[in-house]
Amino acid sequence: MSFSEAALRFGRSRNLIGVLARPAKPPPAQRPAVLLLSAGVVHCAGPFGMYVALARTLADRGFVVLRFDLAGIGDSAQPRDARTVQERTIDDVTDAMDYLERSLNVRSFVLGGLCSAADDAHALTNVDARVVGNIMLDGYAYPTVRYRLRRVTAKLTRPSLFARAFARASRSLQRNREATDGLPATQHVPRPFPDGGQFRKEVQNSLKRGVQYLCVFSGGVGYYNYADQFRHFVGVPADDPALSEVYLPGAEHTYPLGMHRQRMVELVSEWVNHRFGAHHPVP
Repeated sequence: MSFSEAALRFGRSRNLIGVLARPAKPPPAQRPAVLLLSAGVVHCAGPFGMYVALARTLADRGFVVLRFDLAGIGDSAQPRDARTVQERTIDDVTDAMDYLERSLNVRSFVLGGLCSAADDAHALTNVDARVVGNIMLDGYAYPTVRYRLRRVTAKLTRPSLFARAFARASRSLQRNREATDGLPATQHVPRPFPDGGQFRKEVQNSLKRGVQYLCVFSGGVGYYNYADQFRHFVGVPADDPALSEVYLPGAEHTYPLGMHRQRMVELVSEWVNHRFGAHHPVP
């Protein structure tokens, strides 16, 4: 094994817990460290251990990687104060970057992860110039003309109207039964997205200052349905290498299947190595 792992406690309140993976040979000073942020309320191993696999793969390629729990998640305690969740998240990630900067002299960072982790990485990019890269796994994406056309086409090619009506009636009956049993029906509620115009402007500004983006979308989210949807919405030319976008329609949101999880880990590690490896210094 060409890397080591160690548990850490850090943060202004000494409440944050994480695992630091370090290559056996110290990386070049200009190489950024990678921070894998909490995916929802999942422990820093990530859904189905995806962060463990990704951190070890990147460390084996010569990158320092910190995967840690935000305050109130996993092993990290939540301090009692008046900060909002967003304020506390920004402080937690800033503390992680400050720690690595002090202890390992790391001066730049690639942030990201799955779902809310991608959202948090985007927020940090807007407030901290040390962020040079974003790994967005099922991050924000917005409808385009092509997205809407594909949605309409998909509806027109579904089973007959009778079959759809029968399915709706069956679901209604099931909801009534669940309510009668005291078990309310559940409905998927997507996380809140920022205003699309503001998001577009923020990404464009980040790209102008040299931030590199990797956007990977699974087939498990309903707001994305074709490759390059993110690029088209943000307005990034197809030949702009600062934005890489990949669509994995067969994969589910949390990558429960090993073959899909392995493919995602390979994609991310190849991108990080290509963009920030020894022969590709930070712009």
